[in-house]
Amino acid sequence: MVEVPFVDLGRAVAAERAALNAAFAGVLRSGRFVLSEQVEGFERELARACDAREAIGVASGTDAIELALRALGIGRGDEVVTQANTCVPTVAAIERAGATPVLCDVEPAAATMDPASLEGAIGPRCAAVVPVHLYGQIGDIEAIVAIADRGGALASVLRCARGEWLFYTDGDGQYDPEELVRAVALAGPDVDVVQGYKRGRADPWIRRLVGGAYSFVARVGFGLRIRDPDCDFRLIRGELARGIRLDSESGAAPVELVWRLQEAGARFVETEVGHFARHSGNSQFFTFRSVSRTIADIIRLWLELIARRRLRRAADWWRTAQP
Repeated sequence: MVEVPFVDLGRAVAAERAALNAAFAGVLRSGRFVLSEQVEGFERELARACDAREAIGVASGTDAIELALRALGIGRGDEVVTQANTCVPTVAAIERAGATPVLCDVEPAAATMDPASLEGAIGPRCAAVVPVHLYGQIGDIEAIVAIADRGGALASVLRCARGEWLFYTDGDGQYDPEELVRAVALAGPDVDVVQGYKRGRADPWIRRLVGGAYSFVARVGFGLRIRDPDCDFRLIRGELARGIRLDSESGAAPVELVWRLQEAGARFVETEVGHFARHSGNSQFFTFRSVSRTIADIIRLWLELIARRRLRRAADWWRTAQP
């Protein structure tokens, strides 16, 4: 039997030891231990490796998480979900930003964030999700992003919007971001929302059927005055988006979003967009649990937003009709 050490960093860096020693010696010779051309070079190389415009080196991973949260406007009153087996610095960074950490469970095989547990941990105050990759295992990012794109995370995106316009789409990769150019061209001074409608839905027949039912209920039940409520391709004026507060945490959130935008007097213009087949991964929405939750939330929303208003109007009419 061979004993395998739990941590063996010396073995991990052995192949690069000569290059590392040369780099360390260069820093010691320069006497510059804060910032320096070495840091600038690292930032350039990291940005290139990540295909990003810029990268900024900070003192620690704790600082990196805290600064990222603060840059998004996340703080007191917000919740940030991370996984229960993370190290202390992740939770410390969330608390230093002023937010409340919420812990979700992990998958038993890889010890990475469990998407099913994440879905249950996202509440109406959720402002961000911080997955942690451990022991050489990468979390199921497609599933995590798909869940974070819905519900509470959508609410936090609206709340944290800082620019003049907010572009909202789903994380499935079925829309072409380049079509945003046409949406921006339509975003004039007399427009508050540029809403897409699908040129044709590139999904199996069962998803097209469910999507059609979803859109029908949204238009008829909630009075949405757009062609395709099921099209998550929206450009929203930032000032208007920041005033929207959503109660839904499921697939009902887009219906509530459009309804509240209409109630706020938003001026809509619509544009045709392409819809493309999914090339990888599985839909995290189209599951029995998620669809059931969405149906329940849509019924709750209709009772709260539509039925209650109609009952109030009926009661007012009855009172005025009495002699």
